[in-house]
Amino acid sequence: MSELIDSGDHGLSWPESYGDLLPVLRRQWQVDGEIYLSRQLSGGKSGALVYSVDIATEDFTGQAILKLDQAADSGWQERHEADLHQRAIEDAPDFAAQHLPRLLHSVHHGDQLAVLSAIAGRGLEYAEPWVNCSHDRQLDVVRAVSSGLLEDWNGDYRLNAGMRMPQELLRSWLGYRLDPAKGGRIHAFLHEANGIAADTPAIIYDGRWYPNPLAFADGLHPIPMTTRLRGAVGHCHGDLHGLNILVDRRETTAPSYFLIDLALYQSEQFLFYDHAYFELTQLLRLRGDGSAQHWTSVVSQLSDKPQASTRAGLRTDDIGLIELIETLRHGQRAWIERNEADRLSFMENQAILARVAVGLSFAHKQIPLAWRQRAYFYAASNLKDYVKLNQIEWPKSGPEFRIGTSAESVEISSPTPQGEPVGAPHSSSHSYGAGASPGSSRLQPHRILRTAVLCAVAVAFLLVAITIGREYLPSHSDPPTASAPVETKAEGSALPEPDDSGAISLAVLPFSNRNPDLDDGFVDGLSIDIASVFARTGSFKMPGMSSTFQFKGRLDDVRAIGEALNVDYLLEGTVLRDGDDLRIAVSLIRAADGLMIWSQTFREPIENVFVVQEKVAEAIGEKLSTPINIDADVLKAERTDNPQAYELFVRGLALLELRGLPLRDAMAVLERAVQINPDFAAAWGALSLVYNVIPTFIREIDGRPVSAVIFYRKAKEAALTGRRIDPDLPLVRHALGSMYLRERQWAASEDALKAALANAPYAHRVMLTYSALFYSVGKVADAQAIIERAREIDPLNELYNLWTAFFRWQGDQTEETIKPLENIFRRLPQFREISLRVIIDHRARTGELDKARELIESCTSCTAALRTKALAMLDAAKNEPAKQVFETYKDANIMGFQFLYAIGGAEVTLDAFRYYGVDANRRLLFFTVPWTLAPVLSEEERFSKIAEDMGLMNYWRSRGWPDHCTPAGNGGVTCS
Repeated sequence: MSELIDSGDHGLSWPESYGDLLPVLRRQWQVDGEIYLSRQLSGGKSGALVYSVDIATEDFTGQAILKLDQAADSGWQERHEADLHQRAIEDAPDFAAQHLPRLLHSVHHGDQLAVLSAIAGRGLEYAEPWVNCSHDRQLDVVRAVSSGLLEDWNGDYRLNAGMRMPQELLRSWLGYRLDPAKGGRIHAFLHEANGIAADTPAIIYDGRWYPNPLAFADGLHPIPMTTRLRGAVGHCHGDLHGLNILVDRRETTAPSYFLIDLALYQSEQFLFYDHAYFELTQLLRLRGDGSAQHWTSVVSQLSDKPQASTRAGLRTDDIGLIELIETLRHGQRAWIERNEADRLSFMENQAILARVAVGLSFAHKQIPLAWRQRAYFYAASNLKDYVKLNQIEWPKSGPEFRIGTSAESVEISSPTPQGEPVGAPHSSSHSYGAGASPGSSRLQPHRILRTAVLCAVAVAFLLVAITIGREYLPSHSDPPTASAPVETKAEGSALPEPDDSGAISLAVLPFSNRNPDLDDGFVDGLSIDIASVFARTGSFKMPGMSSTFQFKGRLDDVRAIGEALNVDYLLEGTVLRDGDDLRIAVSLIRAADGLMIWSQTFREPIENVFVVQEKVAEAIGEKLSTPINIDADVLKAERTDNPQAYELFVRGLALLELRGLPLRDAMAVLERAVQINPDFAAAWGALSLVYNVIPTFIREIDGRPVSAVIFYRKAKEAALTGRRIDPDLPLVRHALGSMYLRERQWAASEDALKAALANAPYAHRVMLTYSALFYSVGKVADAQAIIERAREIDPLNELYNLWTAFFRWQGDQTEETIKPLENIFRRLPQFREISLRVIIDHRARTGELDKARELIESCTSCTAALRTKALAMLDAAKNEPAKQVFETYKDANIMGFQFLYAIGGAEVTLDAFRYYGVDANRRLLFFTVPWTLAPVLSEEERFSKIAEDMGLMNYWRSRGWPDHCTPAGNGGVTCS
């Protein structure tokens, strides 16, 4: 036991090693009276100390759990658990009030941490773990949990917008575990423990064939596209087993249950994983140490169509276990029948795939080899059900698969990723039913439960804090309070060489807001601003906000994040504002293995935020041996001396990136910023960009229609004001390039955008505008290349996916290239009109407008207004003159040049060309010129005349002719 000192409290004495923490804890939690340490539940010199306490703080009085620990590793993870736990409560408050515990307080002091927690709910002094209940009580609880996970916790579930191949669901559940390069161990397990290659399509056990789950998950054996499904998405506990469910032991008709340990919670995950996880953990807990034949008999009996011969290996006591799992599955099936009966095959397939995923997940864990082999067989058995259910042709021969005894062990050569599970049932030394060594600092769950006689609540959070394994990496917590920087370093392998461009790929993830009275706008904007500092150096490849902000608050699997963003390193941090001071803690994480290789905390007045940005950039440049040439004075000159204006500016940046209705708020805060500091050039540039895009996304503000002419004029005034203050600032140059593009000043736009990219080579938003310019002037190949470059930088940006699909369709107008646009139409409402415009064009060209009609009519998620408008336009095309159709729907955003040409020929199409290119107040960017019809329309004299009026002819004569076009003898242009 740790050395103890007399703290002046009754009960156990306060541990001496945490003596400095006691007065801090008292002060910050405003403890009233004694802290009664009634019983020490775990811990010693080498581990955390956990007590059952009676305590009165500023907002809690009662029995609770007090955990004391060193903060270097477990402390960071503990705060991350708290964040996920709090998010679970906020996501489903009604469910949380009945079934989730609550967090009370936490405090950091130096390298030490204290966490106080309790269980919310009535009567929990009578709670006990589910595993300790009688069989009948377990059945009642499983019935309630199986239904409650779906009906109550996921009452707000949604269907995934697009159709997904089964491998996509497996990758979502398993993440890096399927990638040996990212630390996944399944491939090595299969090869070294069984001598089977990952690409082997089938395995043989006991004379029967089974599909190889790893080959299936890796997509190494082709399956038909008809196996795609529309998945159900919602809240996922992620670690649901019998020790993580507390039950009110009082006998009632409807048992109360409480889910604990939400460290692996996910708010957006495919459903049914929790059911499968609970099922396999219960099987391993009760049958994992038996014979291989007994295991396969039980698992096979749970098959979709069990064979009579499998019953031969069953024992009498297996009946209760099988009954329990069938009860769990029955609740799942009943929910499907009530809510998704018309998608029965999709849901049944998703449930089976969840069991395959859980089996692979346990094969990845550091648990006894025999358990990993049993889990892999469980995955294979369920995958065989899936293959049969979907009538997939699959090879039925392969190598023998072996399941050893529970005493066997084997060394697997794959590296162990940081943050791998350490508790039951994840660790080989702390599995269900396994005994810990006498000197072990980690307690076994069942021994803790027997010890915690005063309060079952204490047991629950002991399980949360100490015994239950962790699947994900530790994240940040509040930084240390010292004013001087506190640096920690971790040794690792040699850094990877930069790529051919000399730039290292680095993602700045959205910093965490540690300010209860400050919204996320400032912190989000600060994250964007810091990312721009790195991008300005030219030494880093930086993914864009649309991609990085998808992982806001989700630093749970850095390997998966690094893979999704295609980067070498991740920078994450926290921001705490104390009056006019900022405390910014940042950590650099190597994406390949999740290792934190550098961290530091900065505390500066808010007016010195540029100094912090410089220090962060220089420190990381030094760590990665990358030259950084950023001067704090330059940063300050580009921004402002006024802290209030700067705060408004970074808020505006974050809102600008969101597009849509947030643009109204972006306009308000940026207008306020330039009012406070009229010489703030960056704010003028950002404000100009906001004004420029508002007519595209917003139809009215405060009840007044948005006038495109007025907003484009305001955009021009703001851009020119920014140019007067600082003409070289990339934000100002981008604003100028956008303004010139709206005004059809093609050469000026190109020069401004080219200059902006010269100083900000990874500014993908500039690339989007540049792509629009190139497309408008007919340099379609260049437009496609630069949008592909933007997509490479911001890989999860759906807008770039849209334009990539559009360019590919334009280059090859086939059924294959229109399908991605149809998928975008179905799953992305924000791009529905744009994609529908191209789809209608394509179907008009091929004479298949009825297919466009079918697509619109089948779109149950489309707004009634869009459906009505689109169907009415298609009806009008049959019954009204083409010119009338054009006049009626020219501003509807769904009518394109190919459609008009199909119903009215060249004349009405050229009318549309003039309208969109010259006359319209809303100056389109991508649909200005009918390039897909240029070979036909350029034969008309009007085509060149309109191009002349748009200023295109002058641009072509000075900057080069469009793709596949040459000057004509009459002074015009002709295209082939």
